[in-house]
Amino acid sequence: MPSRQSRNVLIEFPPLDRQAQREARSDWLKAKRTRFVADENLESWALYVMRYENFDIVSADQAGVRHLDDRQVFRRAWQLKRVLVTHDPDFLNDAVFPLQACSGLLVLPVYGAVSLEFGNLLSASANLIGRGERIWFHTKIEATRQFVLKVRTWDRAEGRITRWNFTIPGRDQLRAAGRKH
Repeated sequence: MPSRQSRNVLIEFPPLDRQAQREARSDWLKAKRTRFVADENLESWALYVMRYENFDIVSADQAGVRHLDDRQVFRRAWQLKRVLVTHDPDFLNDAVFPLQACSGLLVLPVYGAVSLEFGNLLSASANLIGRGERIWFHTKIEATRQFVLKVRTWDRAEGRITRWNFTIPGRDQLRAAGRKH
């Protein structure tokens, strides 16, 4: 018999009509702001971008996670009730870092140098999850260079993992703007 966690479901969401879009946006704006914590491997200028965009983010030093192993960082993010922002794909391993104990995770690709394209990806990703605070608990999000968010969340009531991909609106313009500079 498969474990409860191994059952996966891919959900496809139909497009919303204008009224449904307005209602969803209204609910989103009323939701509490998401709080973030940076892993020590997050580029320092990425932290600056998030602060410039007025996100509630604490650095690895402020959170006391610098030089800790990944399991301790993951646990500390849970204690702080903050979404962990990192470049480290190891956090996507559910066997080591289970969704049930995840306060929220945003894994960003490594660009290496200061990049407007990366800044746009970071800003767009953070803006999409910038509200809702606790709805991101038990959720892991991997942002790709193609401006797609790969989302996995633990549905406790159903006892399964739900997956979906979300294409960031305006991704072609954001990627093109990043490549011009």
